[in-house]
Amino acid sequence: MTGPASSFRTYWLNSCIGALIFGAVLPCFLVFLNTMNSPKFAQFFPGGLAPVQLFIYGIAIAGPGLVIIALFLYRFFKAACALQPDRTPQQLLLDGMMTGASTGILNFPAWFAAMLFEWSDTSALLKFLLLFVVPGATYGAWIAWQAYRFHHPEEGLLPRYTLGTLLLAVFGWGILLAIYAPATAAVTPP
Repeated sequence: MTGPASSFRTYWLNSCIGALIFGAVLPCFLVFLNTMNSPKFAQFFPGGLAPVQLFIYGIAIAGPGLVIIALFLYRFFKAACALQPDRTPQQLLLDGMMTGASTGILNFPAWFAAMLFEWSDTSALLKFLLLFVVPGATYGAWIAWQAYRFHHPEEGLLPRYTLGTLLLAVFGWGILLAIYAPATAAVTPP
């Protein structure tokens, strides 16, 4: 099938896939790396958990909320592109980042990740918020780009980042990776 309905499904499906990768798979991987040796992780998963199982749980728990958010954001940005055709892709990407970061916290099923945090740690709230804000900004930009592509099918699959938007994405994920880096045991010389 070709035509507007077909292209809507194609770009919306791309939006959902990007939202699942950036909003569920990557954050689940970070939570797994950060909490796999914690007592809470052992309490919830006594037999252990393989990374593949965690990804499946992450998509099953966070996926439905992300698909709903992706549909909402895609329709919002598609309408914004139609109403303001003179907006540049970079403006739309920045709007997508801000909107995605603010709607990321609405993925209520993903709040189950909070069960694995050690809330006695003073940085737990920061970790929890960044788990939604940075992936939310990333999938928000991705979804905004897919909505832009609906009106400009000549554009490629990957967004055209400016140096500023690329630095925002790299800096945000760098902070998230640094905060979620697994603790390593100190090595003492023999």
